Amino acid sequence: MKRLLSLVALLGLAILLVAPMTVSAADNKDQLLAALKAIIDAENKHDLNAVMAMYADNAVVTAQDPGNDFKPKTYKGKDQIKQFETPDPTMMDTQIELEPDPVVTGNDVTTKFKVHDSQLKAAGLDPAEGIAFITFDKNFKVSQLTIQYVPTWVVKARKAMASMPAAGAAQAGTKNLPATGDAADTLTLALPFGLAGAALLFFGLRLRRPRRLTL
Repeated sequence: MKRLLSLVALLGLAILLVAPMTVSAADNKDQLLAALKAIIDAENKHDLNAVMAMYADNAVVTAQDPGNDFKPKTYKGKDQIKQFETPDPTMMDTQIELEPDPVVTGNDVTTKFKVHDSQLKAAGLDPAEGIAFITFDKNFKVSQLTIQYVPTWVVKARKAMASMPAAGAAQAGTKNLPATGDAADTLTLALPFGLAGAALLFFGLRLRRPRRLTL
């Protein structure tokens, strides 16, 4: 009997010790998801100040670069990230849609997303689909963000880029762009559906040409 009472007492103590941790973990998850929602809402409103307020000062972002065959490129600190967050005035209908049930592990959030806008739709590439891996700091600011687009979608985007003739690109509104002597380079700049210019974003991360970023 004494042993049974001892076991019950120990079980009760264990419950008391674990319960606060469970509540804390639940609260942390709720705050992480609230931070995720806040930055997405800011992105969809194209509110640059609100978006940048969600990043830590030393944030690091890694995103695919269509100007370099969708290879990953890293951007460090708010100065570099801000260049990608600045809304493109020609692409103000871009909207980000998160898939349900993001996965939360510690301070890491993994979520699938879709990007919609009129130019992607016109090119038959709407929605752009991908996965975002986000780490938040203790203040629930984004400290690290990695974006990977779905391989099948990247294949479609590459085909769309490759199939656009240089002449057609010029007619699509690139006559005033500086000549580079590189046809592929001009096409990357010229895509009317914003693939290299502005349309593809998650947390405002436009897949722009490297030359637009001051290193």
